[in-house]
Amino acid sequence: MHAKVLSFVVYKSHWEWRHEDISLPTWEQIEAAIRRLDKFHYPFIYLWPTLHDSEHECTEGREWFCVVGGKGEYWFAATIGDRWENHYLNPAAGDQEVDLWTSDQGFAARDRHVCRDPDIVLRATRYYAEHGVYDPSVCWSGDQA
Repeated sequence: MHAKVLSFVVYKSHWEWRHEDISLPTWEQIEAAIRRLDKFHYPFIYLWPTLHDSEHECTEGREWFCVVGGKGEYWFAATIGDRWENHYLNPAAGDQEVDLWTSDQGFAARDRHVCRDPDIVLRATRYYAEHGVYDPSVCWSGDQA
């Protein structure tokens, strides 16, 4: 599998949290982590292609895949190759802000970048986890450039 580490945080309260990593995750572990996302206690997951903690940053030159949200509303994005933060796009949706992470600092995205179909989220995540590239069956923001 291309994904070597599954990272997530668990919030006990708005400001009290802990970070967890699962090395060499199975698809079943990744899928379970996505299905338990709830915007508050489990607001996001990251997949990393390396076991080295020092390379687990969303900075230039680092590859990552992220899913944020839960309760039927998800934002997912990745940096793979030279495409920085290429995220899911539904061109038919609007610009209304959707809250996707409601604990701590929080996160919201425009409706056009929110996926309400968990099967699409799971399919895109699995494609990345197994192949290390963007799922070609999904519309990505970079496809509109």
